[in-house]
Amino acid sequence: MRYNALVNSFVDLAMQSWLYNPHIVIRAAEVATAFGQDGTIIDGDDWWRTMPVRPVIYEDADANKYYHELVPYVHPTGADDLVLGTIAYAANGQATYTPSFQGRLLAEAGTLVPIAAGPQDAIDVAGMLFSDYYYHFTDNLTNMEHYRCHTISEGDFLWIVRRGEVYLDAASAVTSGEILNTDVTTAGEVLPATAIDVLGTIGEYHATLEDHLWGPNFHAVAEARETIEEAGEVLSWLDLPKRFSR
Repeated sequence: MRYNALVNSFVDLAMQSWLYNPHIVIRAAEVATAFGQDGTIIDGDDWWRTMPVRPVIYEDADANKYYHELVPYVHPTGADDLVLGTIAYAANGQATYTPSFQGRLLAEAGTLVPIAAGPQDAIDVAGMLFSDYYYHFTDNLTNMEHYRCHTISEGDFLWIVRRGEVYLDAASAVTSGEILNTDVTTAGEVLPATAIDVLGTIGEYHATLEDHLWGPNFHAVAEARETIEEAGEVLSWLDLPKRFSR
C-alpha cells in the first residue's frame, strides 16, 4: 500500500498534537530543534522507545480506512544508510518514484529484518516502514518531488507502524488466518508460519510451536486478514510486542 495520497490522509486519535505528519522524516541535524532536546541525538534509539505510541487512522485514495499504532524510530548510530526507493524524471520534469520497501519490516538494528537463523524474535522487529516518506509535508501534493526522502541516515527520525491493519510484503501465497513470521529468504518480508510438528521430537515440536506464539521471544509478528495465491502484499494485522520490553 502506498502512503502518498493526500496530506490530510492521516488523522491523529490521541489527545496531544504533533508538529509533523507521520510520513515526515526529520533529518539528524534537525532532530534536536524539532523536539526541543539539548542538541544530542540519542544513540541506539533507546530514549525513543519510552515514548507512547501514536494512534492514527490512515485513509487511502479509495477512502479505505486503516488503524495504525506508530512508534518513533531514530536510525541507530553506525547503521548503514537505508535507500528507500528510486526516482525517474520525465522530459517535462515530472517525477515517478518507485519504493523499494513497500510493506517491509525494519529491525531495531537499522536494517530490514534479517533472514539469518530462521524467523526472528518479534521483539527485534521495530515496525513496518511506510512506502513514502518526505521532508516537507506538502511535497506529496506535487509532481516535482523536491522534498521526498530517498535515504534514511544515521540519526534521522521517522515514524513506523508497530501495530494495526497493514499490507505486508509476503514471500509466498498466504491463507487468511495464518500466523506470519519474518521471512528466511528476503529481508523484511513475511511468510506463513511452519506447521506445528506434532509427530517429531519434543525439540522439533517446540521449534515449530514458537513460530505460532505471540510475545517478545516468540516469532509471530502478524496474522493474515486475506488470502493471496502468490507472493505479494497481504492485508494483515501487525501485532508486535510492547517496545519497552527490549
